[in-house]
Amino acid sequence: MNAHSSFVRIATDLTTRKRYIVLAVRNGLVHVYGEIYHVKGLRARHKPGIQYQRELVELEEVRYDRDLLRNLLRQYLRTLRDEGYEVTMGLTNKGEITYEATDGTRRIHIS
Repeated sequence: MNAHSSFVRIATDLTTRKRYIVLAVRNGLVHVYGEIYHVKGLRARHKPGIQYQRELVELEEVRYDRDLLRNLLRQYLRTLRDEGYEVTMGLTNKGEITYEATDGTRRIHIS
């Protein structure tokens, strides 16, 4: 993925409906970045990559912009909540999402 591209491919897992940015599609496999856990501008950090059988995902091309990255970050925050973490979100003066996730005893994730 080139940060200067205006469009990227997104794979949607047909069972969980989670969305991921696609790295490559080859030999019947779709290679994707893991869930995005940090966004600054148009740059993102993500969990380790995942691969899917082609028939288990739906592919689409979408605009690569801040809204896409924010939505993918929110998806990760929903995952943390589903895993039992307490998530507190905020916004910086520049509109970037910040968050803190705890398991009740200690902070786990800070962005």
